[in-house]
Amino acid sequence: MLRTATKLNEAGISFEKVHNRSLLDIKFEKRRFFNWFLCLVPIAECVLRNLIAFEQCHYPEEPYICNYVSMIDSLIHTKDDAELMVEKKAIVLELGSDKELATLVNSLCKHVTNKTCYQQIIGYLNEHYNNGWKWTMGTLRWVYFRDPWRSSSTIVGIAVLIFTIFNFCRVVQLIF
Repeated sequence: MLRTATKLNEAGISFEKVHNRSLLDIKFEKRRFFNWFLCLVPIAECVLRNLIAFEQCHYPEEPYICNYVSMIDSLIHTKDDAELMVEKKAIVLELGSDKELATLVNSLCKHVTNKTCYQQIIGYLNEHYNNGWKWTMGTLRWVYFRDPWRSSSTIVGIAVLIFTIFNFCRVVQLIF
């Protein structure tokens, strides 16, 4: 079972839009120090619907597009998941709201069942999600280093704390 986009994001996985790559070429790249990316190529709704129909009619034994849409469906369950994927430009939202996108994605592969070709990537994502250290680091990054303002205020806060401890130790040494 694959976790939703917001749950994976909380665990420190970032979603990244990529260019010059095949639609079906989804990668989970492990990078050093706080960066784990699930790379997706953005695609529009009408293209997906037509590709699913074409694949179901002509290539039912090779359901690559259905696997792709099924994986996206696993990532998006709620409006928040859809909002995250649109924000990261992994999904193109031309009309409607994030809630409508979530409903659309959840209905695309409703009657299509097949074995996924992304089992290895799902395994890596679940392994990352279940790792306590990576979960903690992802949460710290999300809470304290999400944007430049939070990062700078966190660094200033740490500096003030260190300065306060240093001065406290200095005063304690003068008293005793």
